[in-house]
Amino acid sequence: MKKLKKNAVPYLYIAPTVILMAVLMVVPIVNVIRYSFYDNAFVKKNPSFVGWYNYKKVLADPVFWQSTKETVFFVLVSIIGHILIALIFAHLLNTTMFKQRTRTIARIVYILPWIFTATVISVMWKLIFQPAESAQLCPQNSWL
Repeated sequence: MKKLKKNAVPYLYIAPTVILMAVLMVVPIVNVIRYSFYDNAFVKKNPSFVGWYNYKKVLADPVFWQSTKETVFFVLVSIIGHILIALIFAHLLNTTMFKQRTRTIARIVYILPWIFTATVISVMWKLIFQPAESAQLCPQNSWL
């Protein structure tokens, strides 16, 4: 019994977070599914129940199927492309085929987008919270 209590402690620590995340994910999903059976659920104060009509309408639309095909193609090409690029960089960064200098340059090129993203975000927040400097840099946006 003592071992069971000891094993349950970590789960009790994460239980509030898991419950909160489940509620914050499940409730909106259930609401969206419920709204999909109504006509203009967000626009009308008292929407009318239409049942499966919305689904029949969407599934009969050729534009829906064309956009679905294009989305699936984009997702597959994107995933395969990202995996291939990641494998190429991983091989480049860990191979002994290249000199140390080449691997160092590859590591720098690999990390630059990550560094620039953080820099741009920090500059944007600085401009947001210090409007005087923002007005000096961009006088036409001094109303911000």
